[in-house]
Amino acid sequence: MQAPASCAQAGATGHRARLLSRIGARSVSKRVPKCQSRCRWLITLLIPISPAVQEVTMTAAPKLGSRSAIGLLRDMRTRELSPVELLDDVLAATEAVQPQLNAFTRVLADEARAQAEESERRLLAGEARPLEGLPIPIKDNVLVAGAPVTDGSRMTPDFPVPIDTELVGRLRQAGAVLFAKTNLPEFGTISTTESVRFGATRNPWDLSRTAGGSSGGSAAAVAAGVVPAAHGNDGGGSLRIPASCCGLFSLRPSRGRVPRGPLPGNDPALLVVDGFITRSVADNALLLDVVSGAALGDPVTAPSPARPFRDEVTAAPGSLRIGWTASPVPGLTVDPACAAAVEEAARLSEELGHHVEAVALNWSTDTLTNDFFDLWAGLIGATSTSTRASAATQTWSSPTTGRCGSGREASTLLS
Repeated sequence: MQAPASCAQAGATGHRARLLSRIGARSVSKRVPKCQSRCRWLITLLIPISPAVQEVTMTAAPKLGSRSAIGLLRDMRTRELSPVELLDDVLAATEAVQPQLNAFTRVLADEARAQAEESERRLLAGEARPLEGLPIPIKDNVLVAGAPVTDGSRMTPDFPVPIDTELVGRLRQAGAVLFAKTNLPEFGTISTTESVRFGATRNPWDLSRTAGGSSGGSAAAVAAGVVPAAHGNDGGGSLRIPASCCGLFSLRPSRGRVPRGPLPGNDPALLVVDGFITRSVADNALLLDVVSGAALGDPVTAPSPARPFRDEVTAAPGSLRIGWTASPVPGLTVDPACAAAVEEAARLSEELGHHVEAVALNWSTDTLTNDFFDLWAGLIGATSTSTRASAATQTWSSPTTGRCGSGREASTLLS
């Protein structure tokens, strides 16, 4: 298996391509993560989960899923590739890697084939939608009509749900082929992907290591070349951690950018935001353009962007003001190689004309840790009792917790 491709493939040009060529492709198995464009803080968690074994082998597996989403969509529109052919390739790759990676909780082959055939009909009729025929797996804590949603727990009933979430509905309406659900820890609560119900998801670069969490199944699927993009969500790093562990790109969209309805949900503290894990920045921007925007009943909404996110990928950034730190919160350590990669990115950014400043954050107190875990406890409590909570109560609690002065105050309110 080759090392992760440089983010320069995302379409970055000029000084950004120069930046990425300097700090890009590095093997995750050497514990040096790939840095993304416009780097923010980078935390790598590579935690051994079993004795060392070989990395997953994709040499005999199909390869279409290792290409970019934008490239696959282009080839389907020009009829060089059919959605059914692409789905067959993705399903074969899924079958090939699943015994080693355990990235998926459920494969929806029959439903996906019907969607791919509809996409093929639309393409031939000249009615292509933005994501026509693109296979995308969905993390198994989000509703997909006709499939169970397990949250990675033995507590959840195993019956098909009747509706999509707003995000899944937007993907479906844009022509995406929803072929599988991806693995996660129970209720998505920890930064590795392992549960009693489904077991551990392993890192394609080194099967002795975790793929991260809680969107670890999605990250493993993308890193193994099964698909170019996968859905996930993030309340405390659940997109960013697995992306870092697997040498991929992700970001946590702003709160209110992607709707989480139509149900009242189990996150009254508004910590969790949906997004995607991809190999390129451009693919991520494409998907964010499709799913972002307010929906009726959203407790919060983000301002509309000035232009599509995909246009931002190749736009000149101007002179940026960048703060960085390699100092972790108390009790954690940063691998020297990871710190060196961030420092190199900071130096090169300064050479390119940006204002770069090392920031000394106040990690000396327990305030941040206590507030986060207070909120996290409230989220777990809401998750476990959401089936008993009324829509009216949760609709009220979301904006109310946003006005609390601390995590402890919000946690008390939620309890």
